[in-house]
Amino acid sequence: MTLLNFVSFCLLAVSGSVLVLAARRILAVIKATELRISESVDAKNIAASELKVARRDEAQIRSAIDEADAAILAMTKAQSQAEARIIRLKASDRMVVNMVDNEWRKFDRFFEVTVTNPRMPAFLGRGPGSATGWSEGRAVSGFARSAEEFRDRVAARFAAKDGFLLGQVQAKSLLDDDSLLTASRAADASQASP
Repeated sequence: MTLLNFVSFCLLAVSGSVLVLAARRILAVIKATELRISESVDAKNIAASELKVARRDEAQIRSAIDEADAAILAMTKAQSQAEARIIRLKASDRMVVNMVDNEWRKFDRFFEVTVTNPRMPAFLGRGPGSATGWSEGRAVSGFARSAEEFRDRVAARFAAKDGFLLGQVQAKSLLDDDSLLTASRAADASQASP
């Protein structure tokens, strides 16, 4: 019976060691599988973050393309308006503007005032760019920061002691072609009439 116990014990020891070796092998396979799964999950996370970045970049590129298209449309519209304005200005008669001086500073505005001199004979002062004589009034234009500054500069050139009277100072727009063309045609019409 002891021999049988000893053989059983040996068989149990051999089978136990076989089981331990099998368990170690299973653990090694499990660890290798976990490592592969972990690498796959990391690769998936990296791919997902790259996809997010790519989608964000795609959205930014689409936004930039939309902004560029809007800018191109705005430039095309501005170009067509400028071309129409050039055609309109070329079709109109030339207008001579009487400037009080050539001084211009940044942020100056364009002003105009009517200057009259009832003491001056009507035939004096008529020349190129003057539709009327001084007794009927002439438009004098110039640049200044304010209407008061412009009035002072015109008053210095056309003194009240010499009989010159200044009308109401008006701010004018150099971009308003229609009002400038209307004024030019009215001046031409009054110059043509006797």
